[in-house]
Amino acid sequence: MGRRTLQRRAKAAVRLAETRGRDTLLTPGTREAIAKEVAEGTPFTVACEAIGIKDSTGSEWLKRGRGEHPSRPATPEYVEF
Repeated sequence: MGRRTLQRRAKAAVRLAETRGRDTLLTPGTREAIAKEVAEGTPFTVACEAIGIKDSTGSEWLKRGRGEHPSRPATPEYVEF
């Protein structure tokens, strides 16, 4: 295999890795459920756990929304949350 072929394959692998990732658990339904719980007086971490989201995940979403996460950018879905 030639050098150019290896370079092309490496670049393609990097592009593929950049576009892959899990879908977020922060769906409109999740946002609504947490917001409803919090509006009823449930603490945020308890509201997250009540709908099956780890409190650490919920806290990460808040940090991302505020632009405070050390390695992940704020995106519209997290800012809205």
